[in-house]
Amino acid sequence: MNLPRIYIGVDGGGSKTRAVAVNEHGLEIGRGSAGSSNYRAVGVEQAQSAVYAAFQGAAGDRIAVTEAFIGLAGIDTETDLRVWRPIVQSLAPIIHLSNDAEMLLHVFPSGSAAALVSGTGSVAVACAQDGEILRSGGWGHIIGDEGSGYDVGIGALRAAMAAYDGRAGATLLLRLILRRWRLPDVAALIDYVYSDRCAKSEIASIAEDVFSAAEQQDKVAAALIDNAAKQLAAHLTALLHRGLSAPFSLALGGSLLLRQPALRETTLAYLRSFAHIPAVELVYDAALTVARTAALTHLADGGA
Repeated sequence: MNLPRIYIGVDGGGSKTRAVAVNEHGLEIGRGSAGSSNYRAVGVEQAQSAVYAAFQGAAGDRIAVTEAFIGLAGIDTETDLRVWRPIVQSLAPIIHLSNDAEMLLHVFPSGSAAALVSGTGSVAVACAQDGEILRSGGWGHIIGDEGSGYDVGIGALRAAMAAYDGRAGATLLLRLILRRWRLPDVAALIDYVYSDRCAKSEIASIAEDVFSAAEQQDKVAAALIDNAAKQLAAHLTALLHRGLSAPFSLALGGSLLLRQPALRETTLAYLRSFAHIPAVELVYDAALTVARTAALTHLADGGA
């Protein structure tokens, strides 16, 4: 007797782990969620518990999961893969294990493809012709994450203070940042920025004010967005020089690229100036999209 085929995608990030199960026709049949599965942040034991809980929530009582796609923040090296392979190997007969950005490459089951992510951080990944996974960026907010929410936020803070000092042109950004953080003046802003309360996510949240200011014709804000788009496009340029073949299909992820059309369209315009991109997929739910793509691909191939 042939058991029904079940595909599960697991998208594990720094704050939440999501899992989605689909049947052989790509229809969602289960969903689970848990806390962080970035083991560099919460440790192996807690990360493992999150993955198992989300996976079980999606799979339910179904025993035969055919194939699982597991993408986790914090998996960046072969050492990370050696940690995680024995942890997940019992979840399905076929396991695709990678970081959360690399998982987006499964959105395109054939042909040359790349993924570009910009949220709090940023990264680009692609698969070279020889099968090697290529990566640009994703090195954290201190030495990387160009074109990310954090990068735009830091740029906004610097531009706001330059305008305050009279070193640069006027901008709406200082007023908007003070309003966002409910601060009375620049002195309070300085205290807050250098306190333990000002997390990386708080800096990244300022990106929303940059887009708001740009919509009000603020030239400083518009320049920050244009620079972010150039930086994101540069990640793909680097991958083309290192083995990504053009034309390539592109999966976009991360809150900034998905929720901010101005950044997304400007980035795509820069990319299309040097490469043909026949397909662009906005990936709002990576776990569902990747699992569904695998099911429908198998179905299109005759279900063998």
